[in-house]
Amino acid sequence: MPSLSVRIMCEVSKDHGLDPEPLLRAAHIRADLLARGDGRIGWRQELAFQQAFAAATEHRSDIWVETGTRYLFPAFDSLGSAMIVAPTLRHWRELPATVDMYYSAVTFRTFDELDTGSSGIEISLPPDVPPSSPFYRFSICRDVAAMAAMLNDLWNGPFPLDRVELPMASVPPALTKLVGRKAVLSRNAARIGWRSELLDVPLPRSNRLLYDVYAGRAGRADDWVRASFQLDQQVAAILSRPGSSGMTLTDVAREFAVSKRTLQRRLDECDVSFRELREVARLREACRLLTDTDLPVSEIAAQLAYVEVASFSTAFRRWSGATPSHYRQHHSRLRDSDPLPWTSAEPGR
Repeated sequence: MPSLSVRIMCEVSKDHGLDPEPLLRAAHIRADLLARGDGRIGWRQELAFQQAFAAATEHRSDIWVETGTRYLFPAFDSLGSAMIVAPTLRHWRELPATVDMYYSAVTFRTFDELDTGSSGIEISLPPDVPPSSPFYRFSICRDVAAMAAMLNDLWNGPFPLDRVELPMASVPPALTKLVGRKAVLSRNAARIGWRSELLDVPLPRSNRLLYDVYAGRAGRADDWVRASFQLDQQVAAILSRPGSSGMTLTDVAREFAVSKRTLQRRLDECDVSFRELREVARLREACRLLTDTDLPVSEIAAQLAYVEVASFSTAFRRWSGATPSHYRQHHSRLRDSDPLPWTSAEPGR
């Protein structure tokens, strides 16, 4: 995924005299990667950086709000372009609710209340994130601030919000100033709303043709990002096929009809290496062959693409704690069972 979100948080940190280097190290992100305009990171790295950033700025909610105001339309590529030219608020609010915002752990939903005549966006986090945690409070503050700043930009001036609800014990003064009204306490989610009659009012930069083009691109990009998150599992499945654990990166890339370089880059985005995936696949295949066949160890080593039997034996002992021969002797009576039940866990994690 793009590294722009982390770059924004690093810039805010520096502007307030905070060193982002420890946060980058905690998230295993190379500083030089951020210097590249097309730098990409894995979602787990993004999440780890956000958690470190939230903890480091726990008592500076003003920094959280300022961070949100910097997530403006250009930060979201085609999605941001579609939001800028959205014909109406109804079109605008559908985008974060239906297309992944990439950088955030929150879920965006639309709401319409007939009894109150209010419409808007609801922002919530997974139930396993403690509401008292810095990460929870940071995510709510940042994303409410981002939505409010975008609405002001769309409206070419202060947007007439008529409700702001926050699942927080106290409301940051900077957020109150940004939204232009006092927020009220809610239980499980944040809400920003406006009068329902505004939903279909044409927006100043409305352009239906461009909106359709950019929204289509954003949807395709979203499909790609979601597919990228599962790519490591797809590669692991290919390598786990009988006789396939010795495949090279080039071999697997050919299965996806992409170049070796493209596959490597996409695996990097998943924060997992091809070598890790292949080692897990080799372990499974070696155990299967040792348990379910009478093939000589030398033949098994050759099938797993080891040039020397000694190299295979060393690697297998590192994996399992036993030599191939000892493993076969110990598991010979288990030929009809799963030789490695613990390897059902997701590989490469």
